[in-house]
Amino acid sequence: MFTDYTIVLGLDKNHLAQLSYSWQTWQAHKPSLMKQPFVIFYDRSEITANEIQLTLKPKASMKITYVPWPQSESTTFAGNSASKWSNAQRYKMLAGFVHVPAITVHTQYWLKIDTDMIASEMDDWIDSSWFEFRPAIVSPPWGYTKPANQMLKLDDWVEQNKDEIPLLSQNKPLNLVPEKGANKVKHKRIISYVSFYNTAFSRVVSQMAERTCGKDQLPVPSQDGYVWYCAARMGTQIRTYSAKKRGWSWNNGLNAVRAEAARVLS
Repeated sequence: MFTDYTIVLGLDKNHLAQLSYSWQTWQAHKPSLMKQPFVIFYDRSEITANEIQLTLKPKASMKITYVPWPQSESTTFAGNSASKWSNAQRYKMLAGFVHVPAITVHTQYWLKIDTDMIASEMDDWIDSSWFEFRPAIVSPPWGYTKPANQMLKLDDWVEQNKDEIPLLSQNKPLNLVPEKGANKVKHKRIISYVSFYNTAFSRVVSQMAERTCGKDQLPVPSQDGYVWYCAARMGTQIRTYSAKKRGWSWNNGLNAVRAEAARVLS
């Protein structure tokens, strides 16, 4: 089984609560994960590394690096608390998944696991063939982007900064135009709840965002939307797989995570 990867988790107060339940299922049903190095970045304004350790109680043999996020206490993230897609807290944590791995991961790939993902069944869930030809991304597939104009905003971002990001601007815009009045644009892409990223690719996309948007920032408040766009426009390989068939399930909210964890551990 492929092992050249680091697991990256992003935690604030709410996500740590979810992880207190999902972590137990990872230990029980996918114990090989616990042999991998971890990077855990955490919202420095909400929780501490000590709180994470007290919650997870990791074995002394585990290799875990704790990273306060954002990099500077003075960094702020724009957003609208009334909107899911532009919520500042959500944006803060998703930006961490772009920038933290680029500066902390030393393996060939890194694995993002969302805290609302429950593990069951097979431990031998990773197919080494996924990593042939070193794809930029290995992730479950998805069929649309919300909000509907996000991909067009990224086209605009490239046009406005074309001299600074030639890896993107030398290729044609994706031009993913939603239907009139639609709240999403339909197209093939990824959803990142259990997804692998080539670390060299991650460094490139982090640098492009920082160069054009500022330290710790992104051109749009979406990690998987942004990195998928970069990979697609650069023409790099994207592999997809079924997380469900590999013993992973997504659960919406703390109560659902708690209930599903109890079920698979019973």
